[in-house]
Amino acid sequence: MKKFELVIEKPNIMSCIYFFICLKVINLDVSDRGIIDYIIWGISCVFFVVYNKKIYKSNISYIWNPFILLVMLQILGLFQIFTNFSITNIIAIICIYCFVMVNSNLNMKIQKKYINICFIITLLYLLVKLIMGNEMGNTLPGCLIFLMFGFIVANNDQKDRKIKFSKCIFNITVVILTLYFCFVAGARTALFTIPIVLLAYIFLPKDKKSSNFIFYGLLIGCIFLTFIYINIHHFKWYDTINEWSIINFGKQIDSSRPELWRQSLNELKWWQIIFGAGTGKLPSITRYQSASFHNTYIQLLMQNGLIGLSCLILVFKRAWNNLSVYSTDKSVRMVLSIFIGIIIYNCFECTLLQNKAFLGIIEWFVLCMGLVIIQTKERKNE
Repeated sequence: MKKFELVIEKPNIMSCIYFFICLKVINLDVSDRGIIDYIIWGISCVFFVVYNKKIYKSNISYIWNPFILLVMLQILGLFQIFTNFSITNIIAIICIYCFVMVNSNLNMKIQKKYINICFIITLLYLLVKLIMGNEMGNTLPGCLIFLMFGFIVANNDQKDRKIKFSKCIFNITVVILTLYFCFVAGARTALFTIPIVLLAYIFLPKDKKSSNFIFYGLLIGCIFLTFIYINIHHFKWYDTINEWSIINFGKQIDSSRPELWRQSLNELKWWQIIFGAGTGKLPSITRYQSASFHNTYIQLLMQNGLIGLSCLILVFKRAWNNLSVYSTDKSVRMVLSIFIGIIIYNCFECTLLQNKAFLGIIEWFVLCMGLVIIQTKERKNE
């Protein structure tokens, strides 16, 4: 008779970081920077320093190089604005650079069991807290949906046909529970991101050429969406949609963003459109002076101009190019779909580089999962 052996796999850096991310989400303090944030940044920076040579030998390490240029631009931006917030922004970009370099370039594998345990506990805990009447805010649902997407990516590479149906039912259940959480919490941006990602997964072309076309179309679409939103009050359908939003979410459809974006963009001089108004630049409208522009791209444009914004777009394009090569793979296809959701989500929130940076690292984490998957496939092919 064979002896039963319980094999516990040693958690890698990705699993450890995912654990700390879930731990912070469970603590319900995602809007405030705390000890867990510093642990995540600290682990990333330490591993980056220790494994620097190994990281730069990776074939995809070049994806994140534009972050170095962005840091240089932000340092130059200190000559226009020099505040504690400005310095914090620069440190945040450096930490994000270390984070993505470590999680995408250390030849790790995605340890599905650890991710599954952490996510299921987090989801059930948050549902219980929601039912008990705890206030969830807007940031927490955003964290949850991208944790959920990471969970689906980790479980989307199963080739055993015998459990394919049960796995599908389980994933659908997880999505429905997350949708329920976002709806009850009144998180509109998070709620609408889920169907966007699922539709993208269904209709995203499988060939690389079409995928590149989708990427540029997405950028143009974001510009068009921003223009529409700024002028939303001029459309006849505004009152109807606004009334629906108030009934279902208790909020107006615009939430003052159109005025914020319009006034902020009008404040830029012609040369500031190119170079920005200074690192750490915040809205002049009193209500948002200590917050953000509620749009990652407008915030980066306001601070570091089109040059700074181009750095982020270049990161997007390089990551997209690498992922789209394997767009026929279900897991990678899901990551590309999530990528679309991340880009659109940041049209209405500032998460990837500043402000809600904790939510941003979850988004970066999912993209790193996709890059880990394609590197695993490349090693198998070799």
